[in-house]
Amino acid sequence: MNLTDGLDGLAAGSASYSFIAYTVIAFWAFRHPTVYGLPHALDLAVVAAAMLGSCTGFLWWNAAPARIIMGDTGALAIGAAIAGLALTTSTPLLLPSSAAST
Repeated sequence: MNLTDGLDGLAAGSASYSFIAYTVIAFWAFRHPTVYGLPHALDLAVVAAAMLGSCTGFLWWNAAPARIIMGDTGALAIGAAIAGLALTTSTPLLLPSSAAST
């Protein structure tokens, strides 16, 4: 995540796809609790949707001419959110594919 931070919107744009995927995964686990056994799946879907919204808002305000800069703090937070969602949804094998897209 930190490598794509310096390019305008690349970190947020590519992370948006990962957050869309984790929103769907967590909501699917919420709808099927007996199969997946994830007790706080709806909370995870809300967190993923909030991160998706924050990345979308950043892309909106970062359109030319750019008005805000994400910096290292934002890039590290996005990377930590993707890793946290991968671990808490019990899908750590999807983490390399989401990291490859970012």
